Amino acid sequence: MSKLVVLNLGKGDIYTGFPDIIVQLGLTNDHRAMEFRGSLPAAPEIPQLYRNWQILYSALYRYYGWSVRLEIEETDVTNFSEVEFHDLCQQLSSRINTWLNCKEFRKIDQKLRTQLNPNEEICFMIASDNYLLRRIPWHLWNFFERLSQCRSST
Repeated sequence: MSKLVVLNLGKGDIYTGFPDIIVQLGLTNDHRAMEFRGSLPAAPEIPQLYRNWQILYSALYRYYGWSVRLEIEETDVTNFSEVEFHDLCQQLSSRINTWLNCKEFRKIDQKLRTQLNPNEEICFMIASDNYLLRRIPWHLWNFFERLSQCRSST
């Protein structure tokens, strides 16, 4: 039987923080769920890192003639490198993990780690009205490294 985790970011935004986050954990076909509460501070640098990543990703794929599935505005990027793209990927991943490993959110992280078995099927959903938050690469969160059967959805 698979488990369902819903991370509801509630009110707030990436620029001011999320004061009331609710995480629900239960079985996919059972309406009873455990709830954990926490918060996340502001992380105003993530949107710009993500935007820069989108631009370089698009430029890199156009350079190699691959099809691009991202919808972003055309840019004037003419000079880039794979090393620069790799570095930006590392920065984005690092910043996302620093944000999600903050003390305000650590209680949620630890409770989930104790309740989830790495070998069970898990559906992890991010609930937010904010378009950007649904787009950032949540799979980079180091929490998912040990959950081999986890699939995420926004």
